[in-house]
Order: sequence, then structure tokens, then C-alpha cells
Amino acid sequence: MVAAGLSVGRTPLPVDIVAPEAPAPAYGAAPAEPLRAAAKKHLRGLGNRLAPHMRVGKDRVSEGVVDHLSGLLERHELVKLKLLDAAPGEAAEVAGALCAATGAELVHEIGGVMLLFRRSTRDPVIVLPGERRHPPRLGG
Repeated sequence: MVAAGLSVGRTPLPVDIVAPEAPAPAYGAAPAEPLRAAAKKHLRGLGNRLAPHMRVGKDRVSEGVVDHLSGLLERHELVKLKLLDAAPGEAAEVAGALCAATGAELVHEIGGVMLLFRRSTRDPVIVLPGERRHPPRLGG
């Protein structure tokens, strides 16, 4: 990133060609590629043993819920959620909103239980079928 008024070599850069700072990647960024059926099947098998990490109630998709879910996804990669009876709306629309807000992918949704997956940027742990033994690190 070159700031306005700085020069490269001997020629000063005009202000109009200086690129604006790129925003930091948001959690809402779409996954690199959608999960294949074999990967979803594998993740559903892993998710069967999990107890729900969090419950979504009457507040539905608030900023606090999204922040907490993003932290859980960063630590665990695979998160199970339960939609409580007090929550207004359908589980599918809540799952869609949470996936859009966090950049996760919906692995499975049945009843009021959802399973979300997002690859960790710091320490990927889950190896999906067809991947190398050690998944590549995604963030610097």
C-alpha cells in the first residue's frame, strides 16, 4: 500500500491513482469452494457425537450471537447449534442468516439442530476426505 504523496523511484504518485486500503476480510466472506457430498457426510458423522455448542433463542441472529459463533468456528471448525422453541422463524432461515454472517457453510439442518463448518484460519484441524493429511494454513 502506497500512501498519497509518497514517491516510487523518482516519480511522485498522483493522488488519483493511489489505491484505497483494502478492507480486512470479513467473517461474511463466502467459503472458497462449497463442500462436496463426501465432505458433508464425513462432517455429519463427526457432528453426531457433538453436544450443541450454543443455543439460539428469541434474540435470533444478533451481533453477539454472530461474534460468539465466529469464535467457536475459529476454535472448533465444526459447530452444532440448537434453535430453541422461543426463537421466531424457521430453522432454515436462521441457518442461512448465520452462514451469511459468519462465512460458514451449512452441513446439516434437521429439526432445530444445525451443523456449521468453517475452516480455521489459524489452526485447521479437521481433515476432509480427499485432502492431504495436514490441511494448508489459510491465513498468513
